[in-house]
Amino acid sequence: MRQHQQPGRQVPQTEHLDRWDDEGVFFTFGIDAMPNLVDIAESLQNRDWKRLGRPPRYDVKTTPRGRRENVKDRIVEEREFLKLELHHEDVAEVEYRPGKCKRAYRLVILRKTITVKRGQKLLFPEIRRL
Repeated sequence: MRQHQQPGRQVPQTEHLDRWDDEGVFFTFGIDAMPNLVDIAESLQNRDWKRLGRPPRYDVKTTPRGRRENVKDRIVEEREFLKLELHHEDVAEVEYRPGKCKRAYRLVILRKTITVKRGQKLLFPEIRRL
């Protein structure tokens, strides 16, 4: 019998992982950065992280066009709004056993280093773990 899900409410799937794995189901899903997972990510050493290289969105098959001025960036700088820019991303893999599971699974953690600017001033780097 299927559980009825209320709109806007997430039903935990962790209780089903062992059964799905036994049935040969391959699953991939995102998980919230809960405090215990953030603690795991923060406890990793620098050597555990590998730089994530993303391929370009697409290759231009013809002659590339010139880019127009980015008006939004100019206005953000002139008015000294906060601007967040992705500097780089790193990934790490750890074994993690969810509370309702009997065995551990691979958990891939994404760490984003974001530069925070106000106008032309670099304020500080910010690290987010997803």
